[in-house]
Amino acid sequence: MTKNKKIDQDLYQIENFDKIDPFLMTLTSSEDYWMYISSTGSLTAGKKNPETCLFPYETVDNLHKNAHSSGPITIIKVKVGEEVIIWEPFSQFLINKNIKRNLYKNCTGNTIIFEEINKDLKLTFRYQWNISKNFGFVKKTTLINDGNHKQEISVLDGFQNIMAAGIELQNQQTMSNLSNAYRYSELLEKSKCALYSLTSLLMDTPKPGESLYANVVWALSDFDYKISLSSDQIKLFKKNMIFNENHLVTGEPGAFLINFDSTIESKDIISWEIVSDVKKDQISVSEIDNKVSLNKNLRKELFEGIKLDSDDLENYIGNSDGFQCTEISINDMHHTANVLYNVMRGGILNNNYKIDKNDFLNFIKIRNKILFDKYIDHIQKLNNKANISDLINFAEEKNDLSLIRLCYSYLPITFGRRHGDPSRPWNHFEIIIKDQNDKQRLYYEGNWRDIFQNWEALSLSYPLTLESMLSIFINNCTVDGFNPFRVTSEGIDWDVLEPENNWSYIGYWNDHQIIYLLKFLEHISKNNKNILLEFLTKSIFSYANVPYKIKNIDELIKDPKQTIEFDFEKNEKIMKLVENYGTDGKLVLTDENEVYHVNLCEKLLVMILAKISNFIPGGGIWLNTQRPEWNDANNALVGYGISMVTTYYLRRFLCFYKSLLLSSDNNNFLISSEVISWLQGTHEALKKNTLLLNNDIIESNKRMTATYDLGTSFSSYRARLYDHGFSGLKSVKKKSNIKFH
Repeated sequence: MTKNKKIDQDLYQIENFDKIDPFLMTLTSSEDYWMYISSTGSLTAGKKNPETCLFPYETVDNLHKNAHSSGPITIIKVKVGEEVIIWEPFSQFLINKNIKRNLYKNCTGNTIIFEEINKDLKLTFRYQWNISKNFGFVKKTTLINDGNHKQEISVLDGFQNIMAAGIELQNQQTMSNLSNAYRYSELLEKSKCALYSLTSLLMDTPKPGESLYANVVWALSDFDYKISLSSDQIKLFKKNMIFNENHLVTGEPGAFLINFDSTIESKDIISWEIVSDVKKDQISVSEIDNKVSLNKNLRKELFEGIKLDSDDLENYIGNSDGFQCTEISINDMHHTANVLYNVMRGGILNNNYKIDKNDFLNFIKIRNKILFDKYIDHIQKLNNKANISDLINFAEEKNDLSLIRLCYSYLPITFGRRHGDPSRPWNHFEIIIKDQNDKQRLYYEGNWRDIFQNWEALSLSYPLTLESMLSIFINNCTVDGFNPFRVTSEGIDWDVLEPENNWSYIGYWNDHQIIYLLKFLEHISKNNKNILLEFLTKSIFSYANVPYKIKNIDELIKDPKQTIEFDFEKNEKIMKLVENYGTDGKLVLTDENEVYHVNLCEKLLVMILAKISNFIPGGGIWLNTQRPEWNDANNALVGYGISMVTTYYLRRFLCFYKSLLLSSDNNNFLISSEVISWLQGTHEALKKNTLLLNNDIIESNKRMTATYDLGTSFSSYRARLYDHGFSGLKSVKKKSNIKFH
């Protein structure tokens, strides 16, 4: 760690970082900008998702290799006496032994600095990446004369391989040569802004495809410079110091290169900025053109934008208790960085607990169109200062189970994003924090594990969200006790099987269930146990209707790696329900197409039974749903592996469940008939194998018998539900629910 006085903050520092293997970093922002940058300097960057990028979106191994063909490039010619020395900072090929390379990054992740110190030339070259609100990506470059004499230099600096707006990711990665033929790079003479666009969209249909957007790059300096949009000038400049201006390049990747000559006095510095942004329409380009050419306070506004982005980012972190002050500064920085990446995954409440009425109305409209039509006038009359507790009270007054469920499921969260990066290109990330009009949007999306793992920490900063987080978790678990792959503010998603695609697969991740759910239950119990006791008998919870069918116990044993069938017909019916009714159509419905509601007691019981039914005596929980667990992360465990982690947490979960039921004044609970039958079958299987389960040494054939007995009851339950659904509710005594101990 080091203190950088120039930017007045503590920074992580890696000295001589070029001595270790290349690694990947990310530049953060409070906006929807993203940047993944290799320690070699090569990078990919853009806005919202990989489809909108400034530099090609490549896998991490290619990023490490592309340092001399994509991203920043700098060549400095220094006059030493009668000799001219060529210095290429951060070159992977021309390495002077008498140089030192340092890398810096702040704990909020929105400042990255590359530094190369040339001890022979007594020069320090440094460039810094930031994001500026209303401007985009900012690369500030500084050249420092550390010597006692003035230095005469000629500099080539800029970017290579700048993407044209409108090239889709698939075309970029599979048809780059064709994409090049459509590229059009031009310079606006008034502002010297460079535009990177397409002559037309890439299409294989006889239709007009106008390309109406451009990526934009421009420079800001106190000195004059030449500009070329062609990378050809790099070789010319190296060879004989020639730099020819080229303001129009077609049919090949564009560059943005500036060239200037300067004299740096002893201990003095020179600096300049290159600013870039993506997917700008004609109006935006015109505004940038005027601003760059006419605004005398441009640099001030540029750096005010950097500060504003940083302040907003720090507000997100601070609202999540991400800043601490101890006598060990490095621990404080680690804590801040950890909280930052936590809220980048799970999001942060936009305005504490306050709701946005328009956003809530849109939420209801997406989730349940019938409810929206029924309650739109009532919702519009809510107080503008209403919070999530007021929303729940409003729903309770209406005494509508679906409205109560949805009000508990609403969280005004922003800044979260679906994860993915160049090291895991199969995960296509998405940063949705702005709407089509570039206004703040409340939205979250992520894999089940990412959302609830990060919400556990977020709930410590916002404890009044706990009941809502629990409701979202509970409402979206399936009838067979598992969870879908992804959860969003608009509902749930699941993987759809593509038989011809080797990267298409389906299954359930077991560790997302008991462990994370127990954390929420324990936290709520400490803060407000009465609400859990109320939920035990309150039928406001739903089941996710994922179109997966787990095979019967005999088939599971025969081939434990191929255990789930995708029901294409059911999936199609669900999508039609969503189209007609909203995303509540992805839940289990009654014959009248209303959401089937049950109480918390049943939902917890189903998850417990799903784990006990897959218990292998003397081992752990059988991983037979075509996915491993991240806590036991190894695909080889699928089918023939067991989870010890879930087994240990299941015991803790059972203790909590028993304690919770015993605390309830109710001696009877309404449970779906099919679940009661499953519960009774599981009790019988456990009773039948009591002696076996109490033995320290278990024979293999007897272990199989117990596993088969437990699995048979679960198998029969699934078969009934898959074919006929739920038949109704029956009363079951409290003691029947806690016989597992």
